[in-house]
Amino acid sequence: KATVSVLYWTFFLSVFKNMAADDMHEKLITTLANAQSERTDIREQAEKGLTEVREHQPEWYIMGLTRAVAEQTGGNKQLAAILLKKSITVQDLYKKLSAEQQAGLRQYLIQFIQGIEDEKVSKQIEEAIALLCFTHLAETNKWPEIIPFLKAPHEGRTQLRVMRIIGESCVTKPFADEAETFKTEIEKALVCDHVATNVAAMRAFLSFATEQDLPNINSWGALIPTLVRVLEKIITSNPDEVKTVMEAITEIAESNHDFYTNSPNTQALVEAMFSMMSHPTKEFRHHAGDFLTTLAEAAPRQLKRVPKFVATLCQKLIDLIEKVSEPDERWALHDDDSDSDDDEEGVDDSVFGFEGLTVCAESFGGKTLEPILAEVLKVLLATPDWRKHYAALSILAACAEGCHSTFEKAHVMQNFTEIIVKHIVHDHPKVRHVAAECLGQFCQEFSPEYEEKYTDQIIESSVKLMADKIPKLRKAGLTIMSSFAEDADADSYAKYHEGILKEIHSVLTRDDEQLFVREEAITALSDIAFNMDKAFLKYYDIFIPVLTTYLGFKEDKFHELVGKTIECLAGIATCTEEAKLNENNFLDTFRSHMWNIMEHASDEDVRQQYVNKAWVSLASTGEGQLIKPYLQKVVESCIKIMHSGSADCLSIPNREGISLSDDRPEINLHTSKLEDAKLACALIETIYENLADDMAPFHEAVMKVVEPLTTCLYDAELREKAVELLPHIVHNVKKGNPAEIPGKLVHMLDCLITAMKSEMLVYNASRLMESFGSVLEKVEVKNTIPGEKVAEYQKILLEMFVESRDRKKKASNEAQKEEVKHDEDEQEKIEQKHNVEGEFLLNSVVCIGSCLKTNPVLFIPHFIKDFLPLVTEMIQSADSHDKKLAYSLLDDFLAYGELAVMPFFHDIFSALIHGATYDDVIVAQDVAYGLKIAATFGSDIRNVPDSPGLPPDFTKRAMGAAHKIAQNWQKKDWGGAVVNAASAMLKLVELYPNEPNVNATEVLPFVLQLLPTHGDQIECVVVHDVIFNHYVAQRNPLVCGENGKNIYSLQAIARKLIEDYPNEETRGIDDKTLAMLTEFVKPTTTPQSWMTGQ
Repeated sequence: KATVSVLYWTFFLSVFKNMAADDMHEKLITTLANAQSERTDIREQAEKGLTEVREHQPEWYIMGLTRAVAEQTGGNKQLAAILLKKSITVQDLYKKLSAEQQAGLRQYLIQFIQGIEDEKVSKQIEEAIALLCFTHLAETNKWPEIIPFLKAPHEGRTQLRVMRIIGESCVTKPFADEAETFKTEIEKALVCDHVATNVAAMRAFLSFATEQDLPNINSWGALIPTLVRVLEKIITSNPDEVKTVMEAITEIAESNHDFYTNSPNTQALVEAMFSMMSHPTKEFRHHAGDFLTTLAEAAPRQLKRVPKFVATLCQKLIDLIEKVSEPDERWALHDDDSDSDDDEEGVDDSVFGFEGLTVCAESFGGKTLEPILAEVLKVLLATPDWRKHYAALSILAACAEGCHSTFEKAHVMQNFTEIIVKHIVHDHPKVRHVAAECLGQFCQEFSPEYEEKYTDQIIESSVKLMADKIPKLRKAGLTIMSSFAEDADADSYAKYHEGILKEIHSVLTRDDEQLFVREEAITALSDIAFNMDKAFLKYYDIFIPVLTTYLGFKEDKFHELVGKTIECLAGIATCTEEAKLNENNFLDTFRSHMWNIMEHASDEDVRQQYVNKAWVSLASTGEGQLIKPYLQKVVESCIKIMHSGSADCLSIPNREGISLSDDRPEINLHTSKLEDAKLACALIETIYENLADDMAPFHEAVMKVVEPLTTCLYDAELREKAVELLPHIVHNVKKGNPAEIPGKLVHMLDCLITAMKSEMLVYNASRLMESFGSVLEKVEVKNTIPGEKVAEYQKILLEMFVESRDRKKKASNEAQKEEVKHDEDEQEKIEQKHNVEGEFLLNSVVCIGSCLKTNPVLFIPHFIKDFLPLVTEMIQSADSHDKKLAYSLLDDFLAYGELAVMPFFHDIFSALIHGATYDDVIVAQDVAYGLKIAATFGSDIRNVPDSPGLPPDFTKRAMGAAHKIAQNWQKKDWGGAVVNAASAMLKLVELYPNEPNVNATEVLPFVLQLLPTHGDQIECVVVHDVIFNHYVAQRNPLVCGENGKNIYSLQAIARKLIEDYPNEETRGIDDKTLAMLTEFVKPTTTPQSWMTGQ
């Protein structure tokens, strides 16, 4: 204490000479005391005074607090320590001190923790030191005294505090350089007699073990047996610390699983965890299970090779599932899908086991688990104990998603469905309930094939449960029906419509029915009505009176019911004629009721979300006319909700405050605000799709709230929905003042680039890339982006393209490893990564094409410099996907590169001809399209000065390559390549009619046999337009045949095209061709009448 005092005064006086330090310090001490007063007014005044000093005299503030920590006692000392730590860690006043003052403060802190007795005060100083360690040791050691102090041998209280500092610190390079010395001291602390020091040493160990780049990290694995002994000791002597220790052990598994999987000592830890999963204390069982499932999730490939690991873990989790308790009255009446009866004491063993098994299924996959679970299921189902049957069905529900490819095999699915349906009528209610959950899970996971194949079993099981005497099971039956109706074909269960709806009506009108059962009945009705569409209208008058009655319920307990009713009514409205909705003024009353909730209900009112869902339904109906009277109110409300989604989703307590107890405030994430924002985005998008012109007044406001949502860290789906709005918003940009278009466009593109650079999920980055290209093209104004921005965007697009390609290559290399080659589950995971990266690369290519198309003047030079060399490399790659990307880029360069293409034209054409030799459909389509573009480009430059002219034998080689691709017309999946080849051949006939190698008498009859084409909608429209609007309309004998002998076969093709026209996704003709074909197929049209024009 004497040493601390002397050091403190030396430091303090060097700063405050010539100042009345004692007088000012007295005022500070008084203020600290007042800040702890029971009177609010005194506390607030004290806080105000401290804030003023901190802001206007930061040096004095830190020095005064330092002196108070050294001299005061009790609350004043503790509060001064808290405020001193905050001034360093939160308010960053440390930077405002001079170099001399900083050095003195650092030295004081080191000395202080060695002499202070108050543990609460010490912890504040330790955290301050830990932060300064990070800021001053990040790159070079700017605090030369700290490493020698921390790595030196210590005992007792100082050893504890040093371990805590290391545990709070980040392992920067100066720490890593001394890792072996630290390891020695940490090991000493782990085995000392003081439990608190053991626990602190575990956290210190964690700091090093989670660093993947730590030199000689594997040597730290030698401490794993010591960790096991420490854990066993703490379980026995100080069980309250088990949670802290287990969290540290588990965090290593999550952050750096290689630490465990690469160490031969991990087996001892795994065995200890398996043993701990059978511990009498539930909390300990769950901590061990958390560690093992976390490790399984992080390193499934390595753990599959550990003998009996997977089987043992699964069995331990199944053992926990079997601990399900007997149901009581609360369970039967509880509005929760779970079978947990132990909410106050945390998660039940059965629920924990179920969740853990779900993780195992997702991590290890069906190929690994199938032989293990098949044997377990056989044993469980052969035993009369209801808990065994419960566990068997839980296995099916838990593993359905993770073992999807195994479960969907016909014989497996048949067997499992028989098991489930059999147990729907089990004597024990909890078995019936888990069977119902399992059936609903299968409906969701294997739809729509599952609903189609097992329609009778699903509906009959659902109806049986709806009639169960236990409310929870009646709800389960309704849930199954809801899951079934989401994807089922309404006609496939038409014979059940009346019976199902009669049962639901009975539930809704039964006076003694539980509220949560009614709520589920509304959800089921909503899904069934939407699924049945117009067929539901015959039941409209039966249900509307019941539903409108529900709308009038005012009590808070009915809010969920009212909300679901609103959503249901909106869904019914989408399949009902407006005249019917206007009967008894229903529609106006309904919309008015919805708006009243939006305007007057609190943000936390559950009805708000349902109202937003209802507006989405109304906005998507009748081109948005049902929402139009409330458009302004609804849009303004959505803008407010979207702003709240980014601005208010976090609540961070005021860390500037003077609280002794709230030193580490919790940061709360309000997921409800994020959900509301997602719904608002969906509603705005639906309005844009149906009422785009009416959205013009809101464009600026919508863009302002969308922008921060594109980078929202807390919800990937929200980011995706926000990004999807940007192409819709640009609809208004292009309609605005032309002088403002460049600025607004750049702002929107900058927003997308920022979001892309911060996006952590490749799937979402792919959506962002897609939106970037879409935004560029929708503006429809060329060369509007400034040069420096074009360069910036090009650089970022190139970097992202190369990075994604590298990740894709890495995934391909992973698939070739010996331990993975024969592991179907791992191959499936790698394929998913491969596909996601492939989609990102395809969207990148489309985006680059959009840049070439919309900003050719400035982007073309960048493309030639940076992308063409990459294209050359990719064409020579053995990866067919690389080749496809390369040919797509060449196609876009040919199409939009203008005269800049001329020096490269011959080489590009040679690459296309070579590409036609690959028997690969994904390459062939882009090659064929490129041949068509090359034909057009070659025709355009024939008379251009300094043109390189056509390549040798251009038409012969081009026609030969296109014909070679088109000859695959009878092969599966070649439709897109074939129609592009046909389009190229027709283009050559059109542009080079006099070339000896372009023979229409051979080309046109060949193309006729390809009709109707399919696979590439745009080129299908082109080919059918050329054949019918040009050749057939002009009575060309090569197409119509001599004396019209081909007319009847052409009419058959035309009828197929007309029949397919209503399907927007697959239609192969445009409106112009539709009109021509409608005339062409009239019964009065004969070969003779057509050819003679009569």
